[in-house]
Amino acid sequence: VNGSGRAVMRRFVLVGVALVVVLGGWVGLGEWRATAIDKVPYRVEISDDAFEVRLYRALVLAEVEAAGTRAVAFDDGIEELFGFIGGDNSADDRIDMTSPALQAPANTDVDVATLPEGEDAWRVRLVMPHWFTAGTLPQPNSNDVKIISRPAETVAVVRFSGALDDRALAEHTAALREWITGRGFTVSGLPNYAIYDRPWRLPFMRRNEVMIPIAPTG
Repeated sequence: VNGSGRAVMRRFVLVGVALVVVLGGWVGLGEWRATAIDKVPYRVEISDDAFEVRLYRALVLAEVEAAGTRAVAFDDGIEELFGFIGGDNSADDRIDMTSPALQAPANTDVDVATLPEGEDAWRVRLVMPHWFTAGTLPQPNSNDVKIISRPAETVAVVRFSGALDDRALAEHTAALREWITGRGFTVSGLPNYAIYDRPWRLPFMRRNEVMIPIAPTG
């Protein structure tokens, strides 16, 4: 290999090393940000591979109703909610973020035994830190953000990684419904989609969940 060939090879090696460093930093930053955000606590009642039954305590949530496809509605809704927790509230103060963000069909009249199709209105929610009540939480300046209280709830959950697209959600929702039926539980509400990670996190590292409320047992 002549001198110019060796120079080209060195440049390729340097570019490769730089890409590895950048990719490693990107993955590490995504991992740090994901672990730095408080997760909403719950108690596991049943664990079966990717499926669980969980008990969630009563929660205070900030909610936005957004129109459009599921993905568009989520982006619009979460942007509004980020504004609220970022200081667009009566206290002009930041509110700690928790994970996951939640999305569910806005039409509560949909048959809970089927997966809603063609929905064009969605509720996007963030769970507020546990030290707030609906009365002590700073109130949103925007009329589009609503504060709601949700009682303690038992939910069946399936967890998966990868891209969060409509096909994956439909497949895992169907699998979760089948698991619920096989376990003898009764569905008591609409599916919620739980989004734990920011879009820039590598798909294989993402945590996604479908949650379906079920009637408590015992």
